[in-house]
Amino acid sequence: MAIVMLVFFVDLLKKPNSSQIGQRGQYKILVYKTPTCGCCGEYIKYLERHGVVVEVVNVDNIFPVLQRFNVPPGYESCHVALWEGYTVVGHVPFEIIDKMLRERPEIEGITLPGMPPGSPGMPGEKSGEWKIYAFKNGEIWIYAVS
Repeated sequence: MAIVMLVFFVDLLKKPNSSQIGQRGQYKILVYKTPTCGCCGEYIKYLERHGVVVEVVNVDNIFPVLQRFNVPPGYESCHVALWEGYTVVGHVPFEIIDKMLRERPEIEGITLPGMPPGSPGMPGEKSGEWKIYAFKNGEIWIYAVS
């Protein structure tokens, strides 16, 4: 009986994988955006459909936020989200964020630069692949292709 109870409590203490967290709405993230950006609002709705709880911080200018979180110049977008110690910039698909949170790479964050048509929260059709970049200490490289 004691062994069964111990296994039960150890199982409760295990951190669920990120897919489980997203499905149960246990991610709580912070998103910095400008108050007038419509695509940021659509991206937030997209994340909420994946079970993410989003707290929004409206800022007049996103560029100081991008600098504060060490986003390399040329790899910016219209919003910045903080996920469990990582910086996520732009309209990154949830699957890529989930991949990052499962793998836990030693990076500062990931970015989908610009505002590609058809990306989550953006109108239009997707044309071609999106390159999602990782960054750390000013270095940048392709993390995933979606």
